[in-house]
Amino acid sequence: MKVITFMPLNDLMPKVEQLQSLAILLFVIACLISGALIFTFSIGLTSRFTELSSKMKRVHKDNFQSFIEVKGKDEVAQLGQIFNVMVQRLGQLVNDVYRSEIDQKEQALRTKEVELYALQTQINPHFLFNILNMIRGKLLIAGDRENANIVGLLAKSFRMMLKTGGQSIQLAEEIEFVDIYLRLQTYRYVDKFQYLIEIPDELQDIKIPKLCLQPLVENAITHGIELKKTKSQIFIRGARVGKEIHIIVEDDGLGISTERFVEIQGWLQEEGAITKDTHIGLKNVHHRLKYLFGDAFGLVVESVLGQGTKITMIIPDPSITGGDDLV
Repeated sequence: MKVITFMPLNDLMPKVEQLQSLAILLFVIACLISGALIFTFSIGLTSRFTELSSKMKRVHKDNFQSFIEVKGKDEVAQLGQIFNVMVQRLGQLVNDVYRSEIDQKEQALRTKEVELYALQTQINPHFLFNILNMIRGKLLIAGDRENANIVGLLAKSFRMMLKTGGQSIQLAEEIEFVDIYLRLQTYRYVDKFQYLIEIPDELQDIKIPKLCLQPLVENAITHGIELKKTKSQIFIRGARVGKEIHIIVEDDGLGISTERFVEIQGWLQEEGAITKDTHIGLKNVHHRLKYLFGDAFGLVVESVLGQGTKITMIIPDPSITGGDDLV
């Protein structure tokens, strides 16, 4: 059995046309919506790339504070994060290099100032030596051998201090200068102290910074021995300890109180701070050693009140580090 329905064509066509119009309308709406979405996405993406390009141009002009505000978690956001990290590291690197160059220029300036000061203070060394030797000769003629020896030692110490060259000196020469200084002090402090110098032959030729040992000896006399009522001893020793050279200046003088010792340790750790402390010679030597050899080296101060003080100068062993780096 079949059921057949007949519909006039004139009744069907309006519905077909209505469906066609609806389909066209939906297609147009879909195109508009797609276009709007594509346009919005493109604008957002383009603006972020434009911002990234602008920040890159700023970095090219040495502006290392040009960071991007990261939005979202897509690939562009990841690119922005990487860019921010790169700019931060680049800025830190440039800052480190800049500071390093400034430090080197400041050190070079200080060296030039010291050299200029040395030139100014030399005046005419030969004139000074001739005068001292003339005085020594007259004292010898007069039979005053003790004062003649003092003047002779003074002339020799001046000659060594004004000796030209780099900032390093052989340990043997520094020890010779210290020995002259101590002999002069024995004339000043009669029967006040005795000293003993024990430096192995194998260490005699190593290079150390100029005038870094004499301030340690001066400190022992001034703060450890001068005010002590009984006779004292000063010991100067040297030894290899592992990969280091230890040069020790030790006395059996008054020692340092706990409060004073803590204070000394504090300003030894200060970086480049200027102090009016009476131990400024120690601080100067300590920071010179740290600058030349690194933070692992310098001075180590040990003291017991009433028993004495021990100062150890620690420098790298040139036979292990590959020679002397001082000029």
